[in-house]
Amino acid sequence: ESSDGLWTDSTVEKKGRDFQTILWTFESYKMKNNKPDVSLVRITPKPKKSFLKKRIPEEDIKWKVPLGESSGKAKHPIPSYTEEERLEISRRAKLAYQYWQNKQY
Repeated sequence: ESSDGLWTDSTVEKKGRDFQTILWTFESYKMKNNKPDVSLVRITPKPKKSFLKKRIPEEDIKWKVPLGESSGKAKHPIPSYTEEERLEISRRAKLAYQYWQNKQY
């Protein structure tokens, strides 16, 4: 969820919606709404084990995002983009991925 409580998205690994996808949609939200100072907040606590009864890998960077509380009013908008916007969002999402990858727990 976004720190302003207006945007949300979630990972669904089976459907290819991984953390990089979330970063892409989050960066698009920030860019389309001119909100450069909004931050990403995780609203799901880290489970002790996965649904497959395996330990959650500590190196999974999505768990580095700080835990917050859900606003209960966030939405997942699906806007359209120009090719220029897509390139800029991709650039920003790559930078965000690098940031979270390098962040210490």
